[in-house]
Amino acid sequence: MGKGVIAVWSNPISDDQEAEYNDWYNGIHISELTAGNQCSRVTRYKVSDSTQMPGAPAPAHKYLAIYEFDDLEAGFAEMATIETTPGPINLENNRITLFEQVHDSRK
Repeated sequence: MGKGVIAVWSNPISDDQEAEYNDWYNGIHISELTAGNQCSRVTRYKVSDSTQMPGAPAPAHKYLAIYEFDDLEAGFAEMATIETTPGPINLENNRITLFEQVHDSRK
């Protein structure tokens, strides 16, 4: 399958658990999911409150994590076998999508 990313959109269970969610995600969850050798990089993003398009609806997810792989198929297979520590994440609202790389342009 080649290079690709797994994109994970998520939210904390509640706004009052956002700090706990970020501590768990950054300090525990990423380490567990990347304990193998397949994932080369993880980058997390948060929706920017100050730069949303005027009049656009609020996004369904507040956070996005991008897991990068040199071999997407092997990386996804490895991650699918990992048991992780439960955290304050709204699993009913998660969205996970695999993207195969079609082009790379770097400066």
